[in-house]
Amino acid sequence: MNPKKATLVQLRNVMTSQGAHILLRKIDWTIREGECWASVGPSGSGKTTIAEALAGQRHVTRGEIVYPFAADDVPSSGDIILISSESQMDACLDISPYYQARWNSAEEEQRCTVRHFLSAQGIYGASE
Repeated sequence: MNPKKATLVQLRNVMTSQGAHILLRKIDWTIREGECWASVGPSGSGKTTIAEALAGQRHVTRGEIVYPFAADDVPSSGDIILISSESQMDACLDISPYYQARWNSAEEEQRCTVRHFLSAQGIYGASE
């Protein structure tokens, strides 16, 4: 742990639940500038639940998530965007099955680029 790196997000004793069913319990996690993390585990282990909580899409029942980069530790809309496998699949329904083969782009000049896919227009369908 390098104390000189700025803290980007910190989960403190976070718990989430759905009805009476506890989904996550006692999660403590600090994400610092320059770090790369991967959330791995079997289906149903809580990977998406943590991502949804970080993105503000899931209510935190106990504990807190602190965003030091944001005013009042509350991120603005668009500061954190969750791109799930489901949203990627939905977005890819309208594009060529050769999307991953960008080297074939001469076949079809209207292919979706990564920049467009991750833009507000690509994610929300918003106008530029």
